[in-house]
Amino acid sequence: MNNLVSLVNHQIRLASRPVGMPTRANWRDTTEPVAEPPTGGVVVKTLFLSLVPAMRGWMSDAKSYIAPVAIDDVMRAGGIGQVILSRSEQFAVGDLVSGLFGVQEYCGIAQDDLARRGLTRIDLRAGSMTQWLNVLGNPGMTGYFGLMEVGQPKAGETLVVSGASGAVGQTVGQLAKIKGLRVVGIAGSRAKCDWVVSELGFDACIDYKAGAASVSDGLHQHCGDGVDIYFDNVGGDILDAVLERINRKARIVICGAISQYNNTTVQGPRNYLNLLVHRARMEGMLVADYVDRFPVAVAEMAGYLKDGRMKSREDVVLGLDQFPEALLKLFKGENFGKLVLQVAPLAAPERPTLWSQTMTSLDQPLRGKVAIVTGAGKGIGKAIAQAYAGAGAAVCCAARTEAEVCETVRSIEASGGRGLAVPTDVAQLGSVRGMVQATVEAFGRLDILVINAGINGDALPVETSDPDVWRSTLEVNLIGAYLCAQAAIPALKASGSGKIITLGSGLGHRGMPGLSAYACSKAGLWMLTRVLAQELAPFNIDVNELIPGPVATDMTTKSAVQPYLVAPGIDSEWFKTPSDVLPLALFLASQPPRGPTAQSFGLLRRDI
Repeated sequence: MNNLVSLVNHQIRLASRPVGMPTRANWRDTTEPVAEPPTGGVVVKTLFLSLVPAMRGWMSDAKSYIAPVAIDDVMRAGGIGQVILSRSEQFAVGDLVSGLFGVQEYCGIAQDDLARRGLTRIDLRAGSMTQWLNVLGNPGMTGYFGLMEVGQPKAGETLVVSGASGAVGQTVGQLAKIKGLRVVGIAGSRAKCDWVVSELGFDACIDYKAGAASVSDGLHQHCGDGVDIYFDNVGGDILDAVLERINRKARIVICGAISQYNNTTVQGPRNYLNLLVHRARMEGMLVADYVDRFPVAVAEMAGYLKDGRMKSREDVVLGLDQFPEALLKLFKGENFGKLVLQVAPLAAPERPTLWSQTMTSLDQPLRGKVAIVTGAGKGIGKAIAQAYAGAGAAVCCAARTEAEVCETVRSIEASGGRGLAVPTDVAQLGSVRGMVQATVEAFGRLDILVINAGINGDALPVETSDPDVWRSTLEVNLIGAYLCAQAAIPALKASGSGKIITLGSGLGHRGMPGLSAYACSKAGLWMLTRVLAQELAPFNIDVNELIPGPVATDMTTKSAVQPYLVAPGIDSEWFKTPSDVLPLALFLASQPPRGPTAQSFGLLRRDI
């Protein structure tokens, strides 16, 4: 993009210094033309911004480690952006970069400011754009150096981390587990606690909102041998409670005190004398002290992401205008994961076509919609997730293998779409509920559920088949579909209308010797589809079955499943690749409501 004349930069500036919790009155919305940079400079389009507790301190004029944001200045914020104009030999148009861009849509950076703003290319092979604001960004670096340098962990020790599901806390806890420590988290809801234990591998987590004595009681229960390292993100009463449990030579890492940032009088530790009694050390840390060592830490953390030992969760809020309210989520404990503000998608010229060429005449028919696709790590599910994102939807990509769904989301985000990776076992109710909850928290609604996750089972006659394989096939293909639908229905109803698409099979309509478990599970899925269609029609929720026919995926080419015809009455011409399924998948997701009769769709559709 060489002509900036038509671009208007929307900005959010600090209008006044807050007393207590910030309000919208503390901000001022402004616009100005986007100016061309001088020789050596660049213009960056802001894509994502990192919202951090430190922003509250930057709004204050109290003495701190960094100068406060001046009144009428654009609010300070780091983020991820894309270079749209460059007069610099260091950066090219289209480069994805991280840096201090401020809360605005565009940031012009002079050559002399490139280093001060920390402008650095990012590599999407290492992580998604939001992960570059989380595990691979300042929060991850804070967790890494705070634990490794200040905490000095030793295998076998016990670590407690507050703000456990937040950006820094999730990294600290997982890194400590990798290093061989016992990890106890403290978080602000049962769902957050369940997530850090079941998904991140923490040994235990304490819900500090469960009651006045919940933290002290939880520490007594889970830290019977005391605390060797406390990584403090919150301060206040929780810091006091942990100080009661510290061991000799304990290390307390003071990273933040979010419970105190909006107080007019700061509460310090009441029982700091325990530091003396136990010869313990309390030390503050700032991530800026370790900038020169970021590349080494990023490489290590990217390796953990790639091999699945490190996971990340981001809470994405859409729209620059949502900044004042989104920031408050941090101080109310409402964010679930690293809080990120999405300002814009990637520039259109960088976007390849992700859906079938026959559908490109539809101008993003799913714009504004939110979809969940199970089994989205590969094959048909991955193709549908990419197609829906290309058609304008925000997509939760769910599958059992985290590395696969993260790769799907990376491909979506690299193409300018919005994706959320949620590792999910569809046969487990808690996991499925967490999938729906994460989607609604990230994107605000749910419009489309694609039930695609499935397994083949064995290829044996009933007489010699394995009952355990039979049972597991039904659990995934049928019970998993039931659990996904049950969990999603309230969110679909709340949206006022919706679509449920089940991925069926011709074998579910006619059977096949030797594939009894698979055929019976798909027959049950078709009946579930019909029942759901009747139950949900009054709520403008369509439920239909999509029969892809034989498709070249790992599930068909690397298993005992043989080629078969689709259901009677449906065109028997086989699809060849997952992309051949996409026109029907997009049609079913975007068609007007059709009423209470479920349909089964192949190349041609028919009423059942």
